[in-house]
Amino acid sequence: MTADAIARPDFFSRDRTIASPAFNRWLVPPAALAIHLCIGMAYGFSVFWLPLSRVVGGAQPKECPETLGLFATLVATDCDWKISWLGWTFTLF
Repeated sequence: MTADAIARPDFFSRDRTIASPAFNRWLVPPAALAIHLCIGMAYGFSVFWLPLSRVVGGAQPKECPETLGLFATLVATDCDWKISWLGWTFTLF
C-alpha cells in the first residue's frame, strides 16, 4: 500500500472498514486462538527447554538408556529428556 492510498480521505471510510455480509465473524476467535497457541508454543520452547532437560536429575541430568525409543523416552519418569528430544516433544504435544 502506498502513502498516497493512505492519505486519501476514503481510506478510513465506513464502506472500507465494515465487513461484507459474506464475512463469517465466528472464524475470528478460532483463528486468534490458533495464533496464540503458536506464539505460546514458540515461547514455551524457547524458555522452558533447558529446565525441562533437568527436571528429574536437577543439576546433574540423568541420562536415559540408549535402548529406549521415542515413546518410551517421552513417558519415562526415571531419566531426563535430552535436549534433542524436547523438539519432538513440543512438536507432538
